[in-house]
Amino acid sequence: MTTIRLWTPARIKALRKRLNLTQDAFAIVVGVRSRQVIRWERMPTRIQHNTEVRLLELEAGLGSLKAQ
Repeated sequence: MTTIRLWTPARIKALRKRLNLTQDAFAIVVGVRSRQVIRWERMPTRIQHNTEVRLLELEAGLGSLKAQ
């Protein structure tokens, strides 16, 4: 079974800012729509496993900034 963890708006925004990306650019890199990033930055969010793996890679400095 896939575990879906809660990500806080502050954590998502901090990651995006650390990568120096706009919401639109961050959405492309993560592989979601821009409006999803806006939602993530407004309220705590449960993120699907494959998207969370991508976020964790970026957070750890292991992921590429190429579009997904």
